[in-house]
Amino acid sequence: MLELKVAVQLGTLHQPFRDALDSLANFGVQAVELDLRRGMRMEDLTRTAIRQILKLLDDRKMRICSVRFATRRGYDDLEGLERRVEATKQAMTKAFELGATVVCNPLTHVPETGTDAWTLMHQVLFDLARHSSKVGASLALSTQVPSDDLKRLLDEASAGVVLELDPAGVLMAGSRPVEVVEMLGDRILHVRVRDAIRDQSRKGGQEVQVGRGMVDFPELLGKLEERQYQGWLMLGRDDPETTNTAASLEELGAGIEFLRNLWR
Repeated sequence: MLELKVAVQLGTLHQPFRDALDSLANFGVQAVELDLRRGMRMEDLTRTAIRQILKLLDDRKMRICSVRFATRRGYDDLEGLERRVEATKQAMTKAFELGATVVCNPLTHVPETGTDAWTLMHQVLFDLARHSSKVGASLALSTQVPSDDLKRLLDEASAGVVLELDPAGVLMAGSRPVEVVEMLGDRILHVRVRDAIRDQSRKGGQEVQVGRGMVDFPELLGKLEERQYQGWLMLGRDDPETTNTAASLEELGAGIEFLRNLWR
């Protein structure tokens, strides 16, 4: 049976670290995601800092479920590739030190099988998968469109490279989230709970509060249960309508309640 394990992307709340943890503890949130690009910097995560972070979480009966590290370019782009790969490896290492086993990075483009770009990305992902086996944290690629090319990349990269399901992103790209589960469900290790409506005038769609959009969450969760998904359901918006803390907390609480109601 699919287990309700609620996590939140910490930056969603627009609060200082300790205040954000206290707010989430009041909602009964079990875990958080840290952003190592827009939140904490990797160079600041010394051993002492990590111990302090883990102590603050433990005091609130929480943990870190994942780390987000969005690279500016893909792994099929030669410009700055070596530096980008090394930074990803560092993020994977830091994630494991923080107690997380997943590093999430949006995959904006999947090259066509057989092209030079596909071969390059395949080599990079295979290298990152080997690093995963050393440090204990997997790279979870987030994509908007399921494809055979992506399936081949994941299959050939081995277990160290997995998939993050972002249903809102999939919906706004014109696909159905359940199609991703049907094609790639065995590789989904992380789910980012976002909702959206399709709107061609806004580049394909608009992100909205969870439960108010077009994502069919009961159907999606049912498909994940069929695939025996055991990971987290992590709430986190890309384009919040407000940076007002009170409004952010109100929306977050509504999203958490929406998820919990699906289990009642």
